Amino acid sequence: MFFHEDLNIYKNKNFRSYDFVNSFWNLLESDFLCALGMINTGNITIVVEPDTVYLTVTSNYQHVLHSKHDINFKHSLCLCDDFSVEIDLQIINTTKNFLIDIEKCKLYFQKNKFNDEGIVEFSAVTSANIVDYKKFKNELFINLTKEIQFAINRNIFTLDISGNDFIIAEIDADFEISRAYSFLYNTTHKEAIYKLISEDLIFKQNKDLLIELVDSII
Repeated sequence: MFFHEDLNIYKNKNFRSYDFVNSFWNLLESDFLCALGMINTGNITIVVEPDTVYLTVTSNYQHVLHSKHDINFKHSLCLCDDFSVEIDLQIINTTKNFLIDIEKCKLYFQKNKFNDEGIVEFSAVTSANIVDYKKFKNELFINLTKEIQFAINRNIFTLDISGNDFIIAEIDADFEISRAYSFLYNTTHKEAIYKLISEDLIFKQNKDLLIELVDSII
């Protein structure tokens, strides 16, 4: 089996990582844009917990901004008391052309402890400024979406994502990043799949399964 038995899982926003990322980002987006306008170099840290989102900005070893937002949306991951997302951004000279060097984006958990809900850690060096904000946001969303979808498969659907259920989880994660890409870049879902394969963000061998899945849930 390569798909979840209930295909409605792929259409239910409560089980979709893109919707989780988009929802918590909406809470802090204005603060993040404010931070980009305030600093030229520095660090931005974002921590997402089950009920709260934190954003902290430092520059030249000085505290610049701190904000806290209560999570006011419903999603299956909000039921996970110990799951979290941590985003660490090193902002370099924002007057330069846009670049983003993603150093890490990974779901970490203890394989032998199924009650370990894990943490998704993202770290990058970027010269993003307000003008380049959309490019930065798209890169961030695509990467986070994949790893958080693995977390949904592990914590909500209780799949063994590092063992027997890996293929189901991988197809679901690839489906979700192509879904995210279609929203972010205003393409069809199938166009997104082909584009992500060309960029080596989806394994080519998963193409036929992903197309079949898209056709099955239309």
